[in-house]
Amino acid sequence: MTIGAFRDSFDFFHNSWRNLLTAALIGLAAYECAELIIEDHPLRLYSAGLVVLGIVAVLAILKDWRRGVYCFVAWIAVEDLIRKYLAIT
Repeated sequence: MTIGAFRDSFDFFHNSWRNLLTAALIGLAAYECAELIIEDHPLRLYSAGLVVLGIVAVLAILKDWRRGVYCFVAWIAVEDLIRKYLAIT
């Protein structure tokens, strides 16, 4: 395997600084998730996951309105389940 193969796999943003920043943020997120798992705070971990899903959904909606409609329909389908299992009233 050559170094060029690794370079092509990390060419996501076409900018080495953005790639480095993305790798650092992913590492930080993994560290924080590991800390929450070790400290046995599953509710905070679930809440953080919901925040990340919300951010992804907002970005998808802003990128294409049709995806927004699909996200809205999916949200309607699972909204009550999230509230039921996380005991959010």
